[in-house]
Amino acid sequence: MKLLDPLQSYKIASQITFVQLGFILAISEHLIRDEFQLENRDSAILYMFLAHIFSFTMEFIRVMASKFDINNRIIFFTSNFLSAATYQSAIFYAQLKIVDTNDDSSLSSDARSKDEKALLWLQMEITYYYLHTALVIVFLFYQSVFNLKLREMTLNYVRKTEDELQKEREERAKNAQPLLEQIQDEMNLGAVSEIQIQRRIRKLNRNFKKQWNENYKNIWSPVQQNQDFLILAGSKIQVFIIHGINLYFTIIFLSQHDENRREDYKSYQTTCISIITFSFLIHIYTIIDEFSLLDFQKIKLFGWTIEDIVEKFEVFTPYLICIVIILQMIFVETPEIIAKYCAGNFIAIFIGQKLVELFENIAEALASCLNKQEQVRMKRDPADKFIKSEKTTIKQRLIHPYMSTVSLEIDIYAITFISLYDVQLQDQKQLEEALLPRSDSQQQLDNQQKTSINDQEKLEDKTEKQEGEDSSADEDDDSEQNQDQDQEQEDVDFLPNNKVEAAKNFASCAFIFLIQFLLVALVSFEFSITNQEESLTYEVLLTRLLCAILLHMQLERELRQSLTMLNFARSMVKPGQNRNAMIVVSFMQFTSAFGTELINILLICTQNSVKDVIMNFIALGVIAEIDDIYARTLYNNPIKQKLEDPDYKPLKITASAAVAGTHEWYMPATVFHWIMMTFYQCYYYYFMPFTALLLSYIQSKYQGL
Repeated sequence: MKLLDPLQSYKIASQITFVQLGFILAISEHLIRDEFQLENRDSAILYMFLAHIFSFTMEFIRVMASKFDINNRIIFFTSNFLSAATYQSAIFYAQLKIVDTNDDSSLSSDARSKDEKALLWLQMEITYYYLHTALVIVFLFYQSVFNLKLREMTLNYVRKTEDELQKEREERAKNAQPLLEQIQDEMNLGAVSEIQIQRRIRKLNRNFKKQWNENYKNIWSPVQQNQDFLILAGSKIQVFIIHGINLYFTIIFLSQHDENRREDYKSYQTTCISIITFSFLIHIYTIIDEFSLLDFQKIKLFGWTIEDIVEKFEVFTPYLICIVIILQMIFVETPEIIAKYCAGNFIAIFIGQKLVELFENIAEALASCLNKQEQVRMKRDPADKFIKSEKTTIKQRLIHPYMSTVSLEIDIYAITFISLYDVQLQDQKQLEEALLPRSDSQQQLDNQQKTSINDQEKLEDKTEKQEGEDSSADEDDDSEQNQDQDQEQEDVDFLPNNKVEAAKNFASCAFIFLIQFLLVALVSFEFSITNQEESLTYEVLLTRLLCAILLHMQLERELRQSLTMLNFARSMVKPGQNRNAMIVVSFMQFTSAFGTELINILLICTQNSVKDVIMNFIALGVIAEIDDIYARTLYNNPIKQKLEDPDYKPLKITASAAVAGTHEWYMPATVFHWIMMTFYQCYYYYFMPFTALLLSYIQSKYQGL
């Protein structure tokens, strides 16, 4: 799958419009009941409420505009980024206020109760956010292992019946009548030619815009296939996570101890169990439907397809659960708090979903009415009026190829890798020439050529010797000067790449790796003995996250390069000593880059001031640049010159030309590549900077205890 934009991971949580509306409704209901106030937890409730409103407004405007074919993507993508940033900022602030250990002994019992309920609500907000992230990681894992299965529409052409043709003629005549009347009016005005030209221009623009929008909406089109995977599979991810969140969210909070819960009051707990059962069934169905080739549209049970049965179950069951919850809220007084909040969240999100669907249907109806005349104008007879198409769907595996090219930076790891591969090609070429069969006539011709060449060389040596004896002293001085010039010319020539130079490069690569490893180990040792007791502030947490993102952007290319080098070495290089060395080089670069990023995140999480976080981030970032710094000091290196050449063509990884080499390192390299590639796709590329947030939360929680 194509991983093109790591910032997409920060936009996913705020893109589900009805969830944002559901949280707005839920918070409003709690405020009306005076269960907590916006000022609780240092106004964290207020910031979350405003963030939900802003995110919902931006996404709602974008969705509604798309229904009317208003596609100003510059504004839409910018607003989407702003809404995501606003929501993320509110989440991070709420995360700090959860672990805040301020003394509340001076508060009244009512104020303390509201503060506890506000804390519970913030915990639910944080849990929802990280569950959303975790489910996206699970979705990426399923995609990496099983591949997403999507339905693709195919067209089968069959001959139309006479009744169908007659019906189409009548419909075309009816639809064409307004257009004919308009043309007649234009002809009466005497402006036929100019109006026709303008109409044709508008028609071309509409057709081009419509075709582009259709290609953008089609997941199989080249426009979509060149998008980041989270954009490509955005709708599938939303379907996957919504029931998963309802399932795991309810399980997590229902398993917590509720001091107010009593054995004789379990009405909301029973309702939550029904929510868990419903969400579990739909979630399992979604996993099977999206990641298997089973087509539930074709499997029937009691005369109904399984897809129809599940759709009806998914539509009517939430209504029944919501009716029960509403009746409980009206007629049942229960001391349960956690289960009540879980049930309230479910009904709020469900109502938000139905409201958004209602608005979308209204917008589609209005857009259809406004564009009805345009649709009549654009309607034309088919190419063959006697042929009709029947649509059928089949499931196809979504293969999103990526990292099929070994794009190399100018560092010692890349130089060593290409040097070893170049020597491997030289050895392979010599072996092929040695094993190439030669005929007797060719061998005789070669012997004759060698004999004539030897005779000519002997004659030239004899002539040169005679001329050398007759040379003067002045000519000796000239020859010495020419020798000095030749020596200077040899000093600037590039050394040829051979086994000796490749071995030197490998030794230098190992030395640089050892330096990076030792520096990372020393920083890790210092981190293990550091004792941090200062409280965490919002400014420091935000600085940690931003530095982690910047570091990730800096080091991601090195991990990607190491994985592509490893994949190329294990699948495209024939067995041999150099192949094993190439695998080792790939492993060293992966280890050094990932270790540097992880230790850097650990280090900045021990700093409790903005200045210290930035200074340590910059200082430790130099470790990642050591291989680049060393490569810049290399002179007269043919491999470096080759990589710097603008005409250099990067190595290609093609499945059809893969070499299934049988050697002792092939299977370990394949297993290691699969594990690290899965880790890279599922967590590292999108979510590695989140490690700073997780460590900060654990650190603050530990200090609070």
